[in-house]
Amino acid sequence: MRDPKRQLSDPPCEELCPDDGVDPRILFRRETRAAQHSRKDGQLCKQAFQALSLVLDQLGAEAWARGMYLVAVRPAPDASRLSVSVAFTEARTFEDAEQALQRLRALKGRLRWELAATLSRKRVPELAIALAVEEGDDDQR
Repeated sequence: MRDPKRQLSDPPCEELCPDDGVDPRILFRRETRAAQHSRKDGQLCKQAFQALSLVLDQLGAEAWARGMYLVAVRPAPDASRLSVSVAFTEARTFEDAEQALQRLRALKGRLRWELAATLSRKRVPELAIALAVEEGDDDQR
């Protein structure tokens, strides 16, 4: 039994470090589940990118989807929902691009069906489709 009146003495070392007093089982723990999930999420996004790229290639024959390509697929905020970014190879007005995005969003069911056929998951992720934003010129480096 500890003596409640006993006071802590000086630390056994000259300086205190941020990890002093931390349980070594926690400090030296292997990779956490979050890191494992991020690796699995990356694999899922890569598979979804490949499957959705094929679908967009098939849709490329239609006039509204001509020149549309997939830029990225990312988890948003986790793997239950994927953020899909698309862009166009040819210059389009904002109205044309928005109209093409609306048509693509209307085909969200078909896109999820294609994902279900490709992915081996219990639940197919929801899709959030958006136009990719171009970043500034890299010439200024």
